[in-house]
Amino acid sequence: MDYTGKKCPICSEKFKADDDIVVCPKCGAPYHRSCYEKEGRCIFLDLHRSNEAWKDEEDDTQSEQENTKTKKCRFCGHMNDENAVACEQCGRSFIEYQYQNMNDDGGNPNQDFEGFPGGFGGGMPIKIDLMAGVKPDEDFDGVSGEELSKYVKNNTIYYMGIFKRIKDTGKSRFNFAAFLFGGGWMLYRKKYVSGGILTAIMAVLAMAMTYVTYFVSASVLDTVAQGLNQAYPRGYTVIDFFNAICQLPFDQGLIAILPYALSFLNFVIMLIIGFTANRSYYKFVIKQIKSIKAEQSIAITEGASDDSQVSESNKKALNEKLMEKGGTNNALAVCLLVCDLLLSFLPQFFIH
Repeated sequence: MDYTGKKCPICSEKFKADDDIVVCPKCGAPYHRSCYEKEGRCIFLDLHRSNEAWKDEEDDTQSEQENTKTKKCRFCGHMNDENAVACEQCGRSFIEYQYQNMNDDGGNPNQDFEGFPGGFGGGMPIKIDLMAGVKPDEDFDGVSGEELSKYVKNNTIYYMGIFKRIKDTGKSRFNFAAFLFGGGWMLYRKKYVSGGILTAIMAVLAMAMTYVTYFVSASVLDTVAQGLNQAYPRGYTVIDFFNAICQLPFDQGLIAILPYALSFLNFVIMLIIGFTANRSYYKFVIKQIKSIKAEQSIAITEGASDDSQVSESNKKALNEKLMEKGGTNNALAVCLLVCDLLLSFLPQFFIH
């Protein structure tokens, strides 16, 4: 039998290929010859009395660990712990697979995918930490990292990193998606109340900008443009344009700059949303998860690092609820995009 890599029970040093090894004739425990001669006997006398054979403790520990690895990655085939959120080998997330029931779509759950998603590229799968360095049992104001990732579900690499940054440093980052889409981004992230209010405000502001631009300020601005074309036949600058507006009577000047004032207000609101979106989403997710836990009657001791007090059935119900309530609303996002396009082209039907 090859004992290379196993530990000597006396000195705890690992056996090397060229070590002089002796084996106890009664229990089969291996020793360095020098260690055995120094001790003068086998140290496992209890095994001798019970007529049991020596077993390597590391083998038993490894076997126990392997017994908990029941979740197979459908991409690389690696066996993971049953509570794992992402594959230890390739970094692929298990969250979306569970939610979408991808093993039940008729495809091969053990199929290997290499290179980039979509079937092109080659080589070894890229290992990505979808938890962004967050441990599954890491505490976020009474919510675990695993629960956060299951609720966020989409784009966990970005948001888990942001949440950890907020928790550890109190600092956030600018969210360009929220800056560009505002209330639409909130609705997409299932912040229906605040997203609905903000979307309504931005829609009213957009319609006001459109109405003022085409039906209130248009005549005044056309007059200013005609005067500038006569004064500057070769063309005029933006400074010339605003100087001409400043020379108008107060009421006409106010009407002329009103579209720009509304545009500036819209831009300021977009900036505020971009700077505050990640922090508000973090608070929203924490609140929603705690609310779901209360609904599911899950009692988790504050500050606990594991879910040992939670029954498997309750934990499964909690996970399913997090997946259902969290994530994103793709259908609503498409609907909002169509509505935005309609609002953008709506003035064209009234101008001509």
